[in-house]
Amino acid sequence: MLSDNSVKIVIPGVPIPKTRPRFSRGRVYNDQAKMMSDLSFIMKAQCHLREPYSGPVSMEAIFFMPIPKSLSLRKQKELEGKPHIKKADIDNILKYFLDSIVAAGNIITDDAIICQVHASKIYSSNPRTEIVLAIH
Repeated sequence: MLSDNSVKIVIPGVPIPKTRPRFSRGRVYNDQAKMMSDLSFIMKAQCHLREPYSGPVSMEAIFFMPIPKSLSLRKQKELEGKPHIKKADIDNILKYFLDSIVAAGNIITDDAIICQVHASKIYSSNPRTEIVLAIH
């Protein structure tokens, strides 16, 4: 349940993990820069704070991961809502979304102000990410 001092952000689509930067000829390449920019835009549109928050914040993130289409319909129904224990790692997915929240510019000033995180990955026929930021 949302309180007056919390923000809920819903991002449609499969949750994406943060990848490592690539290095070539003395340059650093971020393959995800465009995707993170698009994600930041979606987050910015859903958050209507007057200015970015800089105090302590708690975060709850639920990553709804896709159910493999290769499974039978019966097995797909059984997996709905169950914990997702395959790749991608939850910490890499979380880092991708934390970086995007900060890049949005109007939500929080820095991901260092997040003092508590509860994150989970579950199977869903409707892949998406739901994030709730509670301001202390």
